[in-house]
Amino acid sequence: MKDNKKFFISVFCVVLLVAMFPLFRSGVPAGHDFWYHMGRITSIAEGLKDGQFPVKIADNLLNGYGYGSSLFYPDLFLYIPAILNIIGFSLETSFEIYLALCIISLFFTTYLCSKLITKDSTISLGVASLCVLAQYNICNVYVRNALGEIQATVFIPLVIYGFYNFIYEKFDKKHFLIIGFIGISYCHTISVLLATLVGAVWILMNLKKVLTREKIIGMLQCIVIVFLATAGFYLMLFEQQLSGDFKYSTPWTFVANRAVALKDLFDLAYYSIGISTIALFLFACLIYMLMKPKNEIMTHIGILGMGTWLAISKLFPWKLFNRTIVNNIQFPWRLSPYATVFMVLFIGLILKRLIKSNKLKQLLVVGMIGISFLNVACVNISNGVNTDANTGITFRALQDDYIENYFVNNLSMLGGGREWLPATSVSYTSEFLESDRLITDSYGQSIGYTRDGIKITTAYMEDWEGTLDIPLIYYKGYSATLLTQFGEIPLEVGQNPEDGTMQIYLTDDLPSGQIFITYSGTVTQKVAGTISTFTILIYFAYLVRGGWCKWKKSQL
Repeated sequence: MKDNKKFFISVFCVVLLVAMFPLFRSGVPAGHDFWYHMGRITSIAEGLKDGQFPVKIADNLLNGYGYGSSLFYPDLFLYIPAILNIIGFSLETSFEIYLALCIISLFFTTYLCSKLITKDSTISLGVASLCVLAQYNICNVYVRNALGEIQATVFIPLVIYGFYNFIYEKFDKKHFLIIGFIGISYCHTISVLLATLVGAVWILMNLKKVLTREKIIGMLQCIVIVFLATAGFYLMLFEQQLSGDFKYSTPWTFVANRAVALKDLFDLAYYSIGISTIALFLFACLIYMLMKPKNEIMTHIGILGMGTWLAISKLFPWKLFNRTIVNNIQFPWRLSPYATVFMVLFIGLILKRLIKSNKLKQLLVVGMIGISFLNVACVNISNGVNTDANTGITFRALQDDYIENYFVNNLSMLGGGREWLPATSVSYTSEFLESDRLITDSYGQSIGYTRDGIKITTAYMEDWEGTLDIPLIYYKGYSATLLTQFGEIPLEVGQNPEDGTMQIYLTDDLPSGQIFITYSGTVTQKVAGTISTFTILIYFAYLVRGGWCKWKKSQL
């Protein structure tokens, strides 16, 4: 028992040391999406400092015009690095600590998933190691900096075991599916679509097994809990989508155009799973073909691993989905994390069936880790792994004056596609950056104002009428209130049809006072957010109580 514990700790430390090696170098790994996600973290930190909670608008972006990324892209877990930054850690250190936490979490969720499926803790160490050190997962962290996907990948093993428990077992561990989908939902909406599609295919492969009253009711319970727990984000998202046209609604690419050639599946590139992982999987497939009798679960997991991997390529008829909801995944190689988990699980199941000696299992785990080191080496030295910079991992040092001199006026902070801008605002971004941020009336005259973060205060004189143009990108949830000696009067607000900025509509019967402008949110946001918060807290308490009761029974 002590030897197994020492082996676990040794493997855990070695794998994480290798996976995190780039974090020990000077500077922060700055990949494709680095500035966008760094902007998200910084915006949360700055918003919290200004008293905004939850932070919905990055008011310091785009020269102070603001950017509503959080209304469309879930950011719950980004409060971790943001709070680390607030309490004194540098932005660079906060980002690196969070990346480390994601890597550690992926190791444990994969280990847990594998242990529940293979029923073997030693082999599960190898499975977790293969997953963490897979080329695609390493590239996601250091080359692409795809933080949404990095976070979502942590929950993918939980979702996969959740579907496994639903299909092949009694569905007595629903919390894996529930926690997995809640987690992914608050990380990356595209990954929710992918997880749902993969799960649907898996269920269709085993339709007869799941068409029982108990399992159908159980799945409906999961769907209801996940919906209630994530309504705070999804209802907010849908409300914004219905409020106007945004840049993201116009596809900038088609999924078929982003599928890779078959030979590129073996490439040393950020979209590839990794030669060593693929080689081990194909070797495992060869061994399985020679095995008798065949095992249904192994067959299905092998098919899913092979299928999701090949679906990354042009072998799959992606053109059929160019103008469907599936096109939202943008890149077929976003299936790579799912393919990776299925592949390493299949390898683990093969080893479980072949090897009985624990010592031999440990030797094989060490060998698997050694082979996986090739993936990490390729990421660090390959000139092809980062096609944007034509280099391996690139590093950047963030200076103390980063926010003042770079953050506010860098369009990279909006993301490459600037998806979350109103459609009418996109062509005005350069003008916003050069703007003096004036409040103007219907006659073009400027009006003085004071500003504190997202909050703006300006004077209003009796008998003014027309509109006030406010230097803020308009999103539903902005409000304006006239503060007078007679009380507060809510004012009508809307969007300037020309450039997508905020307008306040005035009538000539209003008394003098102060106009207070802020992002106060909508009724939908507040109600849905409250429902989700209570659902998560109640479900967490339910799980804790269940775990406590099981522990007490085990002590009797």
